[in-house]
This record gives sequence, C-alpha cells and structure tokens, in this order.
Amino acid sequence: MKLQAGIRLDIVYDTNFQNSTTKTATIYSTDKVAVDEDNSHCENSTSDTNETLALKFNHDRTLMFYFTRDPSITKDSNKNRWQLYKIEFDFVYDNETFPDSAERDRDQNATLANTNTTLSGINTASDRSFSCSKTGAIDVTDRFKISFSNLRAQAFMTRDDFSAADHCQADQETTDLIPIIIGAALAALVIIVLIAYLIGRARANTPAYDNMK
Repeated sequence: MKLQAGIRLDIVYDTNFQNSTTKTATIYSTDKVAVDEDNSHCENSTSDTNETLALKFNHDRTLMFYFTRDPSITKDSNKNRWQLYKIEFDFVYDNETFPDSAERDRDQNATLANTNTTLSGINTASDRSFSCSKTGAIDVTDRFKISFSNLRAQAFMTRDDFSAADHCQADQETTDLIPIIIGAALAALVIIVLIAYLIGRARANTPAYDNMK
C-alpha cells in the first residue's frame, strides 16, 4: 500500500474548568511522521483481504489506517474494490497539545476510532489509486475529525508506484467547471470584439465636418 497526503487531525476534549467547556486541539502531519512497520500489515497477496498502515507522530502518537476489500464492506462480491473503512488514533493528552485537559493522563494512551460506523468516502477499484486535492473534514467520531490535502492512496498494490487515479467528487466537479469557465470567457471575448467592431464601423460611417470660420 502507499499513501501520500498532508494530514490534519482535530480532536475535541473536555477541559478542567468549572463550566465544563471543551476545546479543540489540532495536530498536523510533519516531515517527522514515519511508517510504523511493527504495526503495519501489507502482504501484497491476491487473497489478502485487509491491510493496515500505521504512522508514527512523535514517540507517543500513532495514526492507523485500515483498508479492506471485504465484500461485506465494499459491497463488491468479486473483491475488485478496496476501501479505507477505519481510522484509529492512539495518543496521550499532553500539556502542550491539550492545555487544560480534564482527561490528561500521561501513563495511559487514549484511543479514538470509528467503531460502530464504517468510513466510505475513500474507495476505488483494486487496480486503481484514489486521488483528492482536499477531502474536507471526515468525521471519524463525534470528537475526532481528519482532513487530507493532496491525497493519493492505494491499497493492495501489485506494483511499486501508484496506478492510474480515480478522483474524488470534489475534484471531478472542479474539472467539469474548467471547460465551462473557458467557454464563458471565450464567449465574452467574442462579444467584446463584436462590440468594438460595430463601434468602429459606426464611427467610420459618420461624416466629418470642418469647422466653418
């Protein structure tokens, strides 16, 4: 499997204030993010149904992506589609990222993941990659959202590099708008040229008179 993207995590947490307010912590991927090979699973087998990609955010944070081509999830009985169906984030409520947290516990890791629902937005054919310039916020849980920028992902790969990409709906809509915008601009240019021509013709046909003294 292979994944390239800018990643943003938004986590809502309870504060220790008396009015029981909440705050949102935002965590971005950086150049320090690395693949956690011990927790990743990728066999590249044609019979393999599940793959896992684990990314290390510093020493105490792990972001895990679960991919599948299980027909009960992808709704494809031929196993010709793959899907990102689960995201899990393991972390601790440290002072720097989660100030005033009422759940701060340095001795035990917290885990946020979609357990009762299946993510469905990132999926495509088994021999294709998935591409999206900006996914928008994906609700993993009611307190955990993830966003991708310039996402390119492919699971169950049979080659070293990405296969041809299927684009997300937002990118397709943007692509469809480009010919419309270009067509409208050309039409406006034709109208401007036509108006300029008619004005020029009108001026050319207007008789000129010398001032009489």
